[in-house]
Amino acid sequence: MNDEFEHAGLACEIRLTSMGHYCGYVAVEPDHPWFGLGYNDKVSVSDAVFGRRIDADKVGVINLFLATGARQDALPIVLAVDVHGGLTFASKGKNRDLWWFGFDCSHAGDGRSEGQPGWKDHDFVEAECRSLAEQLAMVVK
Repeated sequence: MNDEFEHAGLACEIRLTSMGHYCGYVAVEPDHPWFGLGYNDKVSVSDAVFGRRIDADKVGVINLFLATGARQDALPIVLAVDVHGGLTFASKGKNRDLWWFGFDCSHAGDGRSEGQPGWKDHDFVEAECRSLAEQLAMVVK
């Protein structure tokens, strides 16, 4: 099951995997500063982004290790955005003119299928996609 929509001027997609959990994706255009970058690539960020509280339960402890040695003006993209479990995908998709950033709901504590404790439903993933789209839309050159 795929659900495609647009938010903040960016293409979004929600997929229900064959393993029973959802993944969310947001695409940027070639003129976006992060087009073609991996989620571990370091980017310049504003003081507001650098200084915000990072919730380890949300982005994952492993992603916090990526911040070791980060300069105040640069962070790995995975820590520059606030999305469930942190970013776990950055690549071209079926439309080669877009670069997709994605996250999944298959982390420790996430239920693996509907009805299990911690399972993230479609509405949760849609809200996270919309939030990610808004964050990516605010990135400027």
